[in-house]
Amino acid sequence: MGAGNGTLMLNILDYIRSTEPSVYHRTKFKIIEISSSLAKLQASQLLRSANSRGHASKVEIINKSIFEWNTVVPSPCFFLAMEVFDNFAHDAIRYDPLTEEPLQGTVLIDNAGEFHEFYTPHIDPVASRFLRVRHAATSGHYPLPLPQSKILRKLRARMPFMANLSDPEYIPTRLMQFFDILGKYFPSHRLLTSDFHDLPDTIKGVNAPVVQTRYQRRTVPVTTPYVSFPYTLVKFGETGLRNNRSIKATSTSSSPQISALWNSCTEP
Repeated sequence: MGAGNGTLMLNILDYIRSTEPSVYHRTKFKIIEISSSLAKLQASQLLRSANSRGHASKVEIINKSIFEWNTVVPSPCFFLAMEVFDNFAHDAIRYDPLTEEPLQGTVLIDNAGEFHEFYTPHIDPVASRFLRVRHAATSGHYPLPLPQSKILRKLRARMPFMANLSDPEYIPTRLMQFFDILGKYFPSHRLLTSDFHDLPDTIKGVNAPVVQTRYQRRTVPVTTPYVSFPYTLVKFGETGLRNNRSIKATSTSSSPQISALWNSCTEP
């Protein structure tokens, strides 16, 4: 899923062909690619040399979103997701410091193009399900943007000019929906993923993203996710590998067959 320019695809097929010819004979490599331009680039990679053209019969490029997938693939398969999760949408949640009640963030864009953020206790079904699944999967052990001491929370709440909500937590709701797709349509899959362990210059909050924009032909970090496109990059780092394994197992009712490589990024 999201095979970039197709280099990894060719490297994998080259390796299998040279080391395990019998496995290569029955191998099929399917790319699920949402971008039409990247799908065309991947197809052109297959034709760039005689060596790569030899893989053409093994490859199928499916130009659609994984979230539109509706075909069951019963056979065993490896599902590769390399630097994909960091681009998945997240929901912003803040908590009442005294009651720990979660509130979901919503953004209003006015006629002048300005962003206005507000939080409501009415959690949508997807975010609500994520909170329930995470709590069940981790037995309630996960980081929150709140001081552990309830006494400290009460003291802070009485201080003048203190915020009445916690810092935001960005929950990977789209990742949970991806796990749903895997469990429903790829029942015999094994997931292999690689992504960033952490990122510099993130905005405030738990599991917060790094947000960058372009200024005078330079990429600069900003402190808010509310920056106009198309000159904005929002990228999330590691979202709790251990928690994600548990969430995947709970949401798909399967064993957590997930292997992950997390990369530490020193530059944005």
